[in-house]
Formats: sequence, C-alpha cells, structure tokens
Amino acid sequence: MECSQWRQKASVALHAYNRNMYFRDLNYKKFQFSQFFATDGKPQLTGLHAIDSAWYVSDESFYSEVSKKVTDSNESRFYQVVTMQNHMPYEDLYQNNEFKEMDASNSPADEKLNLDTYTKGLNYTDQSIFVFSEPA
Repeated sequence: MECSQWRQKASVALHAYNRNMYFRDLNYKKFQFSQFFATDGKPQLTGLHAIDSAWYVSDESFYSEVSKKVTDSNESRFYQVVTMQNHMPYEDLYQNNEFKEMDASNSPADEKLNLDTYTKGLNYTDQSIFVFSEPA
C-alpha cells in the first residue's frame, strides 16, 4: 500500500463529547484524521453512559467502544482517544464516594468537594484503564 493510501485510513480520533466544541470536526479533518467519532453526528459513538449523576461519559463505557473499534479493524492504525470523565466541574457526582472520608480539614468546603469528586473519578479511571489494558 502506498503512503498516501495508508494515510487515508491510518488515523482515527475518538472523543467522548460532542464534535462542535472547539470546531473538532474541522480540526480533526485539518490534521488529516481519516475518521472522527464523537457522541453526536456521524460517525457516532454508541453504547456510552455516565456514572451516577456525572455529566460526562464514563471511561469504562468509552474504552469499551474504543476496544470495539480497534478489534474491528484488520489494519494498523493510529488512535487518538480523548476521555471526559474527569473533566470539571467537580460537583458531588458519585454515590458511595469513599474519598469523602479523607481528611482535608485545612481546605475550604468547596475545595474539599472538588478533591473528593476528582479523586473518585480518578479511582474509576484507574479501574477502567486496568480493564482496557488487559490482553484479550
């Protein structure tokens, strides 16, 4: 396969949010990505869900979709993957957040809430990356 033919199919971008923010559609095209998947438009990511009352797609469901795209392809490709689970704002998003018990007595209440939520989000991310990185 010639270099130009390879480049036309070689790069795939997946973003766990909508495509119009920051002109993602235009920018991924400008950087010559052959495909761009987002939570809206076409091609669209499906099977995504948030955790509890979070605003954004969970890393677990997003990585599952990424795995499907990689597995379904028989060719070598570059995948650019952007998750959103730990994007701010860090409100009280997660039920059963064991990190609320952390001692942050020197922090203002709003900062403690941010820290509790962000830490629980990282905990979920760690679990998702572990599953994603395990050999099939």
